[in-house]
Amino acid sequence: MKTHYLFIGLVVFFSSCDFGDSEKGKLTGTQSEIGATGATFALSATGVSGVSNMQASVTKNTDGISSINGTATLTNSMLTQVIKAIPGTLSQSGNVVTLNDLKVKFKSDGVEKVNGINPGVLVNYNSSVGDVYAAESSKTKREVTAKTTTDSYDWGGMKIKTMEVTESINAYGIKSMQYIANHKWGIVGILITFDDNSTIKIPVTSSKSN
Repeated sequence: MKTHYLFIGLVVFFSSCDFGDSEKGKLTGTQSEIGATGATFALSATGVSGVSNMQASVTKNTDGISSINGTATLTNSMLTQVIKAIPGTLSQSGNVVTLNDLKVKFKSDGVEKVNGINPGVLVNYNSSVGDVYAAESSKTKREVTAKTTTDSYDWGGMKIKTMEVTESINAYGIKSMQYIANHKWGIVGILITFDDNSTIKIPVTSSKSN
């Protein structure tokens, strides 16, 4: 069942915040190499059965908007209905799930999703704890809930500074999703909290950096 909810979480992430009027919800930086054509991403779901080989890459960058395509191997038949039920950029054929043309702006000061459900700013590196990105159409918010000042987060064999942006989901068996980001490496992890308060953390690595 946790595998079922894990994949729903990834569907929500890849399918799904319009930002409000706050300047912290606007990105004004320069193009990041993370979004350059050819950049690759790897996601891990170690210890969770039914989902494997998650990888994606930037296939093109047009006017600062990166098009991301990717695949994952799915062996849990229950999740086929999830993909059909939630609109977005994922499709499935057999055991292969495909991410189709997710459009994202990778800037020197943050990450913004352009298409899918409720596009908008995912993280602004200049934000402070308590800053909120309003998601008007979904009636939810993304809030900066933590930001470190020391290299304390284990990632890729090193310790890095991070900030955490939390969004309440309260749907599909998921209570919230937390996006863990670093100003140099972009999104470095996704923490999914389920209705029963259990959690799964998904490390994310990029071949490029700011």
